[in-house]
Amino acid sequence: MTRGPDLATARRDEEDARWRFLQTARALERRLHPGPLFEDAAAGAGTHAADVARQAAEAARARPRTMALVSGIAIAFVARRHLLGLFRHARKDPGAAERAPEGPTSDDRGIDRD
Repeated sequence: MTRGPDLATARRDEEDARWRFLQTARALERRLHPGPLFEDAAAGAGTHAADVARQAAEAARARPRTMALVSGIAIAFVARRHLLGLFRHARKDPGAAERAPEGPTSDDRGIDRD
């Protein structure tokens, strides 16, 4: 019978394929483990952040007026609600800053209460 050697070869091929598959699965498992993925991402982000910071510093040195304008706009954008609240309050009571504080500061006899 000629089936004996063919069956043995097929079983050997099956074992080899299974071993290769398990090795690939182990390699994928090591690569997809959260620890190494996080370490790789953190290293890449740190490198990228350093590059961006260096480029921003170079741009600031080259164009200080532009950077001051952009920074001012960014600060105004972040503080926009507070700034708008100040302007709204000033519009409702335009003479508040010029008027004296309300209430007497001395009594009728001319003696200061402070």
